[in-house]
This record gives sequence, C-alpha cells and structure tokens, in this order.
Amino acid sequence: MFNEKGQAFDAFKLLIAAVVAGTILVIILGMLQGFIVPVGEPMHVITQSISSVKQARGSGTVSPQNVQFVKGDVMSTSGIADQAGVNQGTVCFCNGTLTPGDLASCPAGYNFTSIFFDLTGSCGDADNPMVITATKDVSGKIRVYNNNGKYIIGFNVNA
Repeated sequence: MFNEKGQAFDAFKLLIAAVVAGTILVIILGMLQGFIVPVGEPMHVITQSISSVKQARGSGTVSPQNVQFVKGDVMSTSGIADQAGVNQGTVCFCNGTLTPGDLASCPAGYNFTSIFFDLTGSCGDADNPMVITATKDVSGKIRVYNNNGKYIIGFNVNA
C-alpha cells in the first residue's frame, strides 16, 4: 500500500516540474523577443508607407521595423509607383541631389548614400525613373514623405 502512494506523489512532482519548466521557458522566450528586431522587405514597407501618407499631403512616416537590402537588390521608382498605385514620376529617392523644395522632404540622415547604393535616373521623370542598386548588405529604416503628391523616400542606415 505504501508503494502506491509513493508512485502517485512522484507523478504529481513530475507534473509540478513540467509546469515550472514551461513557465520559465515562456519567460525566457518573452525576453528574447525584445532582442530580435523584425526585418521587413523594402518594396513592401515602402508601398505600405506610401499608402499610409497618400491622403495627407505634407505628412511623413518612418517604418516601425527595419528593412534589409541585400547586395544586388534593385528597386525603381516606377516599380514602386505601380505597386503603390500612384502616378508614374511621383516617386523619388532621397540622394542629396533633389530640387531645393524636395530636399526639405529629406531630413539629415535619410539618404540613399553612394556608400551603400548606386543610383541612376532622374527624380520625377517617368521616362527615366530613378533606380537604386544595393552595393552592400545594409539594414535600416525607411522614411516616406508626401510632398504635395510627390512621394520622397529616404533611408537611414542602422549604425
């Protein structure tokens, strides 16, 4: 008779140990999620950002998550315009050479710099769209500003 009670008590201790181990695992996973930064796909993040500022001229947004450009990634303003559902020639990349009115839309630190990107084409030219090519792997935040119907896209590199 004593052996049966001992076996039941051992099973109960095993159940308690499993519950405690599960609780500890949930706590550890919760702490690790704070260190893992989600990374978005650049084209998706840019088109979503354009959609969020489309109806509010003079407004801008910075992506909540980082985006990752991989060496060799190519993106054009005409492709972005198509996917975002805006007119051709209304999308520009900040690169430090925009017109003075557009440069105000590109705050310091939000440029597709030649350190990480090759940029060709002209801002606002539907026949010769701007094209960026990543020359290195780089991640950072995307900023989109609606400058009276012209969408200015900036990029801030993570240090």
